[in-house]
Amino acid sequence: MSVSYERLKKTLDTISTAAAEHEGINEILSFNDVIEFDENQQIWYFPSLWHGNPPMAPINPRYSEKAFDLKNHILKYPSEKNIICLKFSDLRHRMSNIWQAILSENFVFSFRNHLEIKCFARLEKEILSICLEVRNKVNDKKHCYSNKINNCDEFKLQSYELAVNREMRGFIEECHSIFSKQLETFFENDREKVIIEQWKFGAKSKIDSLKDELINETESNFYNVFQLCKAKYDQKKQIAQYGNEIKQFVGQIASTNFRDSEMDDKSLRRKFEEKWEEWIDGLSFRKIEDKTNILRDAWKIFMTTYAQHQVICNKFELHDENVKFYNVDTITIPTIECKDFTTNLSKDNKLNYIINSSPHFVEKSIDTFRNNFIEKNRINEIEHYTSKIMRDVNIYLKTIKDRDFEYNFLCTIHELFSNRIQKFEEEYPQYKLTIWYQVKVFAHILKYAVPHFQKMHSEYLEKQNPKNILIEKYKPQAYEIFKGTYKQNSKEKTAANILIDFLLKAIYASLNDPLSRNITNILKSAHPEFQSKKDLCKKVMQDLRNEGSFDKYITYIREPQRSLESWVEKYVFDYCKKIDLNGKNILGNEANEIFRNKVTQLIECVKKESGKGKILFEDWLQKFNKAAEEVISHSDTLFNIFDMKEVEVKDIKYFKKELIKSLEDLKTSQKKILDDWKLKELTSVNKQPHMLICDNILGCMKQCPFCKIICSCTIEHPGKDHTAPSHYPTGLMGSH
Repeated sequence: MSVSYERLKKTLDTISTAAAEHEGINEILSFNDVIEFDENQQIWYFPSLWHGNPPMAPINPRYSEKAFDLKNHILKYPSEKNIICLKFSDLRHRMSNIWQAILSENFVFSFRNHLEIKCFARLEKEILSICLEVRNKVNDKKHCYSNKINNCDEFKLQSYELAVNREMRGFIEECHSIFSKQLETFFENDREKVIIEQWKFGAKSKIDSLKDELINETESNFYNVFQLCKAKYDQKKQIAQYGNEIKQFVGQIASTNFRDSEMDDKSLRRKFEEKWEEWIDGLSFRKIEDKTNILRDAWKIFMTTYAQHQVICNKFELHDENVKFYNVDTITIPTIECKDFTTNLSKDNKLNYIINSSPHFVEKSIDTFRNNFIEKNRINEIEHYTSKIMRDVNIYLKTIKDRDFEYNFLCTIHELFSNRIQKFEEEYPQYKLTIWYQVKVFAHILKYAVPHFQKMHSEYLEKQNPKNILIEKYKPQAYEIFKGTYKQNSKEKTAANILIDFLLKAIYASLNDPLSRNITNILKSAHPEFQSKKDLCKKVMQDLRNEGSFDKYITYIREPQRSLESWVEKYVFDYCKKIDLNGKNILGNEANEIFRNKVTQLIECVKKESGKGKILFEDWLQKFNKAAEEVISHSDTLFNIFDMKEVEVKDIKYFKKELIKSLEDLKTSQKKILDDWKLKELTSVNKQPHMLICDNILGCMKQCPFCKIICSCTIEHPGKDHTAPSHYPTGLMGSH
């Protein structure tokens, strides 16, 4: 028996030293330094309750004797040591409160000792490292495929769409297999593999869920890219009808007589603008017929969902082909953001939005504590879920850009809304959301989304306007020809200048995605608060303590996800504004590095295609397109710019020399612009750095019903019970 006692004492000592190391306390060397403990007198062995096997076995009297001895020892110990204990009435009241709270929840939290915390932290860092590496590999591959899609021939676009999705899915499956084996090796070789074995299922689930997420995200992204490509080819068809007018204008400016005139660049630009405006005003453009009615589509999907409720129909009217969501006036908000929406929702009784289906809530004889607990919890949950719904809609609206409105967008928003309602009622079976809550929130979502879609549709029509296409796509080429004629440049030099202008736009267009990933990787590797969820929460709590804002602390307790995301966004924003040791802006320094690398790669592409022999310029250009497709997305920039005799290239060797020289000049001419690069320039990326960090690190945001600590699992929906290292010391719901 003494051997087992010694083993227990050794385990307790190990746990104590691990806890002391975690807390930064050097004087704790054993369990006795924390709690006075005598393994020979304070460990009690209890015999079995039965003699033999039930039901016929008699009760073992030694069990009752041991229980009696233990009771005497517990009661005797405080009197000997002069310890002040809780009164039985206080203990009874506390146990009653906890029991009533348990009856109100179906939530299970398990807690760990510090040795387990240490092991879990090591495992969590390994999982997050694997997830980040998988994301980087997939994003790099996705970037290459996006460039290939943009450079794909119009007639091969549809078949290529299926091939790309199939190949990308296979690549993700391959990455998943490789990193799953890496994770398995970690579990087999870890020195505490007996302890971490309990989290093996959750870790594998994290990798599996990441695979599914990346597949869905990639397919959605490729769908957007293909839609943009189709729109681009529609633009080409529209501008084709103005081909003769374009060639006439180019011929006119190329034959301009510049004798007896000396002009600087500003004067030259002014002269060109006069000729351009005169020419384009003389063209007649076909007006685009717009039959899209987004308000009617919103009304249609709304009534499809709620028409069976007569009271809903009476609240909505249709006037002059415009939909007016009258009942949304009851939740009109000053600014359309989810934080304002949830706080101003109190114009109606928040509790009326939830119908209570649990028998525990219909009892009349409930004490004050329980009544307050339930009411506060219900209000918090309705605010929290309303916030989540609006957050989902906002994220979705940011993912659809540079496209025309589709009815499918409204269907997707309705699906997001329905999924959140379903998740709420699955997680809280004792609650049921009323139809009025669903109607008001969905009407508010439509009120928010419709202007966004109208603006998006209007911008798309503007881009499809042939006049705007000519200005955006052809005007820079025409100016280079005009300038080249004045300066008596060769056609090769003029062609190189035209190509440089469009390549520069393409480089900038493909700059932000890798820049966003690089900033994310730097933050993850060099900043410990982004290496695990526990470290992030600890850092946020420290900042809240230093700031001394109790209101922000309460917001963090009630809406941890929004608070963490806001903190990460601000941290990333502040970091990108910092100046490094060389006096350079960190974001600008990274942008310059990526820009120079892309220019260097393009120079290699130019050198690679030698253009020796009697190769035609069109053939050389096609080979250059193929070589550069993994560097930039550039097919739209070339836009039939070399099909006119005014830029006809005959000496490819001289053209390449001018092109390489101009590319080298870009490294210095664009440096100052990139040095001042701001985070707001990253609006065109699929996901900004703070979003990538949050996706990788937050996971499950379920909270303990007693103290509101967040589940430490990095999987959004863990298969087993939620886990946390310990309770917050602040009591139920984050306050005493």
